[in-house]
Amino acid sequence: MTGTLYSTKRPSQYGVLALATLLVPLATAESAHVHGAAELTIAMEGSQLELELSSPAASIVGFEHRARSPEQHQAVSEARKTLEQADQLFVLSGGNCELARADADLAAVMAEKTHDSDDHDDEHHDQDHHAEGHHHDGDDKHAGHDDVHSNIRALYSYTCADTTALKSITFGSAGLPFGLESVDVMWLSERGQGAQKLDQDKRVINFN
Repeated sequence: MTGTLYSTKRPSQYGVLALATLLVPLATAESAHVHGAAELTIAMEGSQLELELSSPAASIVGFEHRARSPEQHQAVSEARKTLEQADQLFVLSGGNCELARADADLAAVMAEKTHDSDDHDDEHHDQDHHAEGHHHDGDDKHAGHDDVHSNIRALYSYTCADTTALKSITFGSAGLPFGLESVDVMWLSERGQGAQKLDQDKRVINFN
């Protein structure tokens, strides 16, 4: 489905950004865990613009467990670098917006930190626990793929001269990033709200 679903002048007495924080987990819970897909939630109010991108880790780095091999560590590092380059991901038209913050959460696929210990027994305990973790991962894989789901999220905050003047946002400067096949977009503003689906041929989100 594309285009605006419905509009209101004031979606909530608590404010657009506050309401958006309620809609994001609701949308995530109701959406299927689909590889090659992602969700983008956009909230605008006054001079504030916030975007939250959420996607299965496999769609971003190619796996959903904690990074183990050098190649997987490199994939996580490159994904973080790409996600934090907001100017390469989003092209904003109108509103005179400037990026204030870009945070990427890849904790689900980052390698666990190791801690040095003077206690030899503690070291063996950690190793045993780690080994059990690997065994458990293996069991999960054999038990069913649905048991191994991890998401990657990124949050972008902009300060704008006037968000009501924001005409559109293009996602991806040359095609959807990470080879994504589709992105479900939900936007909410003082002007109203809407939803649409992006793909490699349709990457522009229009607000006017």
